[in-house]
Amino acid sequence: MTRILIVEDDAAIRRLAHDLLVDEGFEVFLAETGEDGLAALGEHEPNLVLLDLMMPLMDGPTFATEMERRQHDVPIVVLSGSRDIHEIASSMGAAGAILKPFDIEEFVSAVRRALDPERSAAG
Repeated sequence: MTRILIVEDDAAIRRLAHDLLVDEGFEVFLAETGEDGLAALGEHEPNLVLLDLMMPLMDGPTFATEMERRQHDVPIVVLSGSRDIHEIASSMGAAGAILKPFDIEEFVSAVRRALDPERSAAG
């Protein structure tokens, strides 16, 4: 089963994303902070990380840098309310970006594209 880690400080968004992805058949793990997310990476070995950009203590770019430093080669899809999310995601080397608040179908599509980039490119 495909495992997805959601690192998001907003409880409502974290729960909504969790429920949508579980309904799609994914195994989903939750982290409220960047520190919890880094611990969950080693514990759950996810296939994808959904990462909020703006979190207290450790923001998304810092989390991504720390992930790389710890040699976790897992694609990231960033979540943000910032209008320049796509530029930020690109500069981070992220596999995708989702603008909050998100459309449910677009959210699920972005996750599937990040998990299967070859099929998305061919499609």
